[in-house]
Amino acid sequence: MSLFLRPLIDELLNLERGEHFDFHGQDNNAVTARVFLIGACCDKPAQALLQFLPEPTAAFGCGRCEVKGFMVKTAKDGNERSFATTCADLTEIQRCSNMRFDVLLDIKLLHDQLRQSLLGRIDKSLMMQHKIEEKGITGPCIFRELAYFDVGNGFMADSLHNVYIGAFVRCVASLPK
Repeated sequence: MSLFLRPLIDELLNLERGEHFDFHGQDNNAVTARVFLIGACCDKPAQALLQFLPEPTAAFGCGRCEVKGFMVKTAKDGNERSFATTCADLTEIQRCSNMRFDVLLDIKLLHDQLRQSLLGRIDKSLMMQHKIEEKGITGPCIFRELAYFDVGNGFMADSLHNVYIGAFVRCVASLPK
């Protein structure tokens, strides 16, 4: 994803440094303008790719906080991940931010180096502990290069996956058969 986005990020970095614009109107003004990306709109799966997080239904799949979620059995013997929390838990939940992302990325890179140095001789319980400590981060987010883009709050809420699918499924399920 980073290779695909590299030209866009390079252009955004040029706009942050400032571009010279000539206006050919009555007074032939010239202006140097700086442009900053502060928000992006994409669906939940694309957001996960851009933030280098696991899919939205995975543990730590939320792009705004570090809730792990838990598995819940469905009526048809399936499983769904729930991110429901109690009011008491809300004070404990760490929100995503650029600073927090950088800390978690450093932890992930340290764990990757440890795994490489041990040549795969690391036990599964330690690997699971590493995944929990990394809070789902899978790699560096290219948007971190931008001056004012916050990876925790810069992605707009996706109404399709957050609102309409849940509301639609509930409406269809309540229809008479």
